[in-house]
Amino acid sequence: MLFAGYGLKCYNCLSFTNWDDCPANKTNAETCDSKEDRCAKAEIDVKKDNTEMKMFVRGCATSDDCKKDCPPQQGYTITKCDHDCCSEDLCNAAKVPMVSAIVLVACALVAFIR
Repeated sequence: MLFAGYGLKCYNCLSFTNWDDCPANKTNAETCDSKEDRCAKAEIDVKKDNTEMKMFVRGCATSDDCKKDCPPQQGYTITKCDHDCCSEDLCNAAKVPMVSAIVLVACALVAFIR
């Protein structure tokens, strides 16, 4: 009897510009290592040599990685990290969700009026 195994597939990219430069497309898809059971995406504010910048990252991760804050980035100091993990093939396509205060207030008003 033959057993065929395959790993989780996730998008993998890094950009210092924006999510558009870190696309979720076929050319950026990879099969994760057997120990990596999650897809992850993160928007990370970093500082290097007194210069602040953002990193936009997609890739494979372990479930333990997803329970922690973003891992240290060599040569950078992390000042803020928004990350999300999921466990289905290519599920790290969307941008990290950011909800504005205006949207939250509008939703609260609509709920209150009803």
